[in-house]
Amino acid sequence: MTHAFDDEYWDQIWSGERAAAMATSEPNPHLARELSDLVPGTALDAGCGGGAEAIWLASRGWRVIGADIAAAALGHAVERADVDRGVHVILLSGRGKGFCGGYDLGVFAEGTMGASA
Repeated sequence: MTHAFDDEYWDQIWSGERAAAMATSEPNPHLARELSDLVPGTALDAGCGGGAEAIWLASRGWRVIGADIAAAALGHAVERADVDRGVHVILLSGRGKGFCGGYDLGVFAEGTMGASA
């Protein structure tokens, strides 16, 4: 069986049985370890999924744009962001539209679901 890794595929993944686990996963521990001492700036999280890394960065003072082609994934990220505590993440859906500009950090982190740190 072959398939394309397009927005339809990822929306199915983010709407299926694995969605709850992916939407509540912790940020990638390697990312957290490597970036915890950096001075916050601007960041682009490409393929942000449920927003774990984008929200982790925003909670530490980063100005973050999280982007994903799966609208279902971004829905989980919106639910997860804690706007009341000042965690603001701009979430964009699409294929590279609206991401122009300079960033201090680019993130494309594989999730940790099912992995041990």
